[in-house]
This record gives sequence, C-alpha cells and structure tokens, in this order.
Amino acid sequence: MVFHARSISLPTKSHSYVLKAEAEFYILRASLSSSSQTAQTILDALQGVCNLYECINDIFFMPSNQNSVSHSQQRRVVDQELEDSVNLLDICSTSRDNLAEIKAHLQDLESAVRR
Repeated sequence: MVFHARSISLPTKSHSYVLKAEAEFYILRASLSSSSQTAQTILDALQGVCNLYECINDIFFMPSNQNSVSHSQQRRVVDQELEDSVNLLDICSTSRDNLAEIKAHLQDLESAVRR
C-alpha cells in the first residue's frame, strides 16, 4: 500500500501585523488584570483596545486576506463587523476623552483641597 503525503506551505513566522496585535493583546490583558483600577489604568486600557482594533484592521486589509472575503455573503458579514468595530472605536475614543477630562477635574479638586 502506498501513502501519499501532502504538505501545505505555512509561513515560518508570523507577519509583523500579527506580532504587533499579539503584543497589544498581552499589554491590554496585563493592564486589565491590574488590582488598582484608577482613571489612568482605565484610560490606558481603552487606548489598548483602540490599538488592538487598529492592528486587527491592518491584518484584515493585508492583500493575502482580501481574497478570502471576496464572496458577497462573506463581504456583508465582514462589512457589518467592520462597522461595529468602528462604532466601538468611537465609543473608546469618547470614553478616553471623558476619562481624561475627569482626571483633569480630579487633579484640580486635589489641588484645591490641599490649599
């Protein structure tokens, strides 16, 4: 009996966008596991979410990935996911701005109390 083995070509190392996304994910996970949840750590976590989504967006638009979303049904699903991602980024950006404003007000209050 003869066995024919097929091999597939897999990249030997991850693309730089994938490595960057993984790094952002680990940074985000580390900031979320912190025991102290201050305004700054929440602000950093929101920035991490934004960075992670930007990495995912870069991965999505790589030429090698564009072929896999060429079918119309897949395209609609991907477009909806991208729209949801953009909405989430907008929410993160607004939240980050609000937290930065709250942080500034808290610093003003602390300095007023010290006087």
